[in-house]
Amino acid sequence: MSEATIDAPIDESLHALVEDWTQAEAGRAEELHRLLEPIEQAMAQLTEWADRIAAAEASEATARNEAASRDQAAEDRRRKLEHDLKLSRTRVAELEKSLQERTAELLRLQAANNELAAQLQEIDDEESPSGTGGPTTDPPHDGDLMSIPADDATFADIAVEVDGNEGVAERFARLRRT
Repeated sequence: MSEATIDAPIDESLHALVEDWTQAEAGRAEELHRLLEPIEQAMAQLTEWADRIAAAEASEATARNEAASRDQAAEDRRRKLEHDLKLSRTRVAELEKSLQERTAELLRLQAANNELAAQLQEIDDEESPSGTGGPTTDPPHDGDLMSIPADDATFADIAVEVDGNEGVAERFARLRRT
């Protein structure tokens, strides 16, 4: 027991020292906790702000991507329209060339038609008696039967049907066949 009595005052002083130390540590922990609470609140606020910033950046990135997509689509449409315009201009040029060729062909055919009309007039002049000549104007094109003058021996008994759309060349060919 002698050891127990010797140990007891040491134990009590040690125990009191540990108790004081524990209380001091609890006070410091409480003070640290009090000091950490605003820091934790600030960290929570910073985290919230960081989340908002990240969301805003993501939204901006999405908006930039959408704008870039719209710009790309507009550029694609512009290129397509330019291509279509180029094709249209080429087609117009081809049509103009074709129109010019057909106009030239029409003028050649009209010249040939005029030549045939002149030949027809010459034939009419040659076949008319006493050199009075045939009619200088085309006969009426009313679709009725045209009667040939009785003094013309070749065509006296022939009645010719005149078509309102018949051209000079067709009349010439018809007259040659009869």
